[in-house]
Amino acid sequence: MAFNEEGFYRLDTGFQQSSAPKLWGYTTSSDNSASVEASGYFPSKESLNVGDVIYCKTSDGFLLTYVTSATAPVTTGNLVEEVGGPYIVSNSIYTTTGGATSEDVSGSFSSGDVVQATIHTAGASSATPVEAYANDGKVTLSFSADPGADTKVNLTVIRG
Repeated sequence: MAFNEEGFYRLDTGFQQSSAPKLWGYTTSSDNSASVEASGYFPSKESLNVGDVIYCKTSDGFLLTYVTSATAPVTTGNLVEEVGGPYIVSNSIYTTTGGATSEDVSGSFSSGDVVQATIHTAGASSATPVEAYANDGKVTLSFSADPGADTKVNLTVIRG
């Protein structure tokens, strides 16, 4: 997908004359974290400088990134990965599709990510989560029974 200008905004408007890094916000419901973090996703802007921090809400979670080059193509780095420590890859509500006792949820997940799954809203079935684990590109949720097509699951994935 493409950068959405309407989703990009300045968060720290009180320090406009400062040479300190600026804090930006960006929201997109159509692009995932990997797309947003890719080189060239953000356009070159006069107001965007090396060291600026961009807090992003993406289609699959949240991302805290910083500008490493402000000239085209703009490049960014994952601030939390650079600093170290765990961070949330995804925090969402997933609606089951039903038909089996396990379901895969696609996203920017990696083996070794910690997955927490709890029932947000029970559907017609009384299924409960039995196991949840991450593999490259997906999270597998296993239930005590077929959850049906209407169970909502709180899904939190942590990396680091």
